[in-house]
Amino acid sequence: MLTAAYRDIYGTDSTDDIGQLQLLTSPISSTEEVLHLYSGGLVPAEIAVPSVLNAIGASKEEIEAAVQRVVAERTQKEEFARADRQRNDEDHEMAMKERKASIRAADAGGPSGNKALEKKASTDKTGPKVG
Repeated sequence: MLTAAYRDIYGTDSTDDIGQLQLLTSPISSTEEVLHLYSGGLVPAEIAVPSVLNAIGASKEEIEAAVQRVVAERTQKEEFARADRQRNDEDHEMAMKERKASIRAADAGGPSGNKALEKKASTDKTGPKVG
């Protein structure tokens, strides 16, 4: 209907390619629904932020700046999480190496190495008592 009205006003006949008007409506009726979708992980920030800011009348420049800011923050959080996982993996690997070295040292010490472990276990209140 809008396209026909536009053609009636600006075009001389229907074969003129003067463009089309298109009415875009949002299928989501409230910003609360957008926030629920975003917090549930169903909608990325690139979709949620413009929807919410558009609903409150933000300009195109404000929306673009907000999207860039949110994406930068998300990227930074992902980098921090990745670095944290890497540190945890390194700590775990170091602890396993120390544990293996401790076991090898105890086994290499022969009976005296095992006796040292037994003595430690007998003095430890949480460990088993050895005779």
